[in-house]
Amino acid sequence: MKKVLILSAFALVMNFGVLSAKEAKPKKNHAAMKQEISNLLTPFQEIEELEEDVTVKVKVMMTPKHQIVVLKTNASDEGMDTYIKESLNYKMLESADLQAGEDYVFTVTFRAE
Repeated sequence: MKKVLILSAFALVMNFGVLSAKEAKPKKNHAAMKQEISNLLTPFQEIEELEEDVTVKVKVMMTPKHQIVVLKTNASDEGMDTYIKESLNYKMLESADLQAGEDYVFTVTFRAE
C-alpha cells in the first residue's frame, strides 16, 4: 500500500512537471512590418496640425503579393480615414511577417505637436 501511494504521488508530480513545461505560442513582434507601416504613414500637413493625439484602429488584409489592403478604420475624421487608406492601400511590404489572406488589426497614433 505504501508503494502504491509513493508511486501515485511520483506520477502526479511528474505530470505536473510536464504540464507546466508546455510552452505557450510566442507572440510575434512584427518589428520590421511596424517600421514599414510607420514610414508609409509619415504625416501630412493636416495631421501635423492636430491639437491632441489621435489613435486610430486599422484593419488590413495582406494579398499574395505582400500588398496591404485597408479594410476598415475607426477614424472619426473623414480626412484621416482617407489619408490612411491612400497611404497604405496596395503598398508593398518587404517584410514577410504577415500571411496572405489573413486580416490584421493594429493601432496607429498620430501625435499632436
